[in-house]
Amino acid sequence: MIVLVSPGLRTMSEVNSEVEYAERRGKRIVGVYVRGGRETDLPANFQKYGDALVSWPSTRVMEALDGTLNIWLRPDGETPVSERDIERFTCGEPVPE
Repeated sequence: MIVLVSPGLRTMSEVNSEVEYAERRGKRIVGVYVRGGRETDLPANFQKYGDALVSWPSTRVMEALDGTLNIWLRPDGETPVSERDIERFTCGEPVPE
């Protein structure tokens, strides 16, 4: 799934629903900044479930889609976003204390 990160996107409930739907089905979720898109435009569910966040060039977008690029970048396309503090575990693993 591609989420086009643009001004005002964060407030669209439909986007959060679609991201959650993709996550439940095990789909890869990639954010791509459009012109004017900022980190503050990221929907809540993308922040929870996003696999990669990039901007142009198109080669970077393709690498994010095929899974060879698994980082989050700022809108400048070069600066990595700080490590996200999200605990993830799969069914059957002990629950963190």
